[in-house]
Amino acid sequence: MDPSTLRALEEQRCHYEQRAAEFDEKHLGSRINRCHRAKIRRILGHLDVGPEAPVLEVGTGTGIHAAWLLELCPVRYIGVDLSPDMLEIARRRLGADTELIESPAEELPFSDGSFAAAFCSGTLHHVADRSRAVAEMRRVVRPGGRVVVSEPSPWNPLNATAWLTQPVERGQVDMRPAVLSRWFELAGLSVDAVEFFNFTPPRPSFLARPFDAIDRVASKLPGLRRIASMVLIAGTVCES
Repeated sequence: MDPSTLRALEEQRCHYEQRAAEFDEKHLGSRINRCHRAKIRRILGHLDVGPEAPVLEVGTGTGIHAAWLLELCPVRYIGVDLSPDMLEIARRRLGADTELIESPAEELPFSDGSFAAAFCSGTLHHVADRSRAVAEMRRVVRPGGRVVVSEPSPWNPLNATAWLTQPVERGQVDMRPAVLSRWFELAGLSVDAVEFFNFTPPRPSFLARPFDAIDRVASKLPGLRRIASMVLIAGTVCES
């Protein structure tokens, strides 16, 4: 890697090492909420895998997404993350037998075609070389397998405030469908779906049902879709 990328990786590592212990409880109150669960259900639907399929998550973090994924479908999960402290929390959550590896997204330590599918959620905008990270996910997924990326939509007002005011969130500005689609196509992925979702806040819990109904309606309205909090892109590894 070039020196600027290595510096960016070290900055990312330090950022998350400092926040690992409190990360789950400082994200809109708690990351254990209906919006994150909805995100994982949506990601799993696009991964198109069955039980025991080898699935890679790039950016495991504290393992919350992995835990929900495994509840929904007992895949053979492997996770990578840049932060050893985050991975230690994930190991406690997921169990010592879960395969978790410290690695940057730009240099995944796996052979070509090792996985049935790969995904990242809220990770890509923190990566120094985002195009290379997408190419790496495509490389380690077998032909016909799926790659799914879910990221904060830069047009959402709260997200826009974050990337305008917090340097660590500046990468959100690149999480536009046109940019994501270009990275997918350059990597050799066909773009199968682009979706916007999660319009309502995760709380209060007693409003979950009406919030879910609003989310379903808003996702179908072209004029409103971009203000969703999340954007998802799904692609298939092209046959060689």
